[in-house]
Amino acid sequence: MTSTDGTEIAVTLTGQGRPLAISPGALNASQDWQLLADLLAPHFTTYAIDRRGRGDARDGQLRR
Repeated sequence: MTSTDGTEIAVTLTGQGRPLAISPGALNASQDWQLLADLLAPHFTTYAIDRRGRGDARDGQLRR
């Protein structure tokens, strides 16, 4: 997906069911949470979001 300032933010979708967002934290990427996403897959669609500059997300400049 693309943020309002044009930075590409990576999101990994796993499973099916009710939506559940996973925010990996400051020093992690979505791949670090894939085992949990796989375990939740029968019950939830997990959206693991890569923060700017982590995993597959771009490191765009924030507008001020």
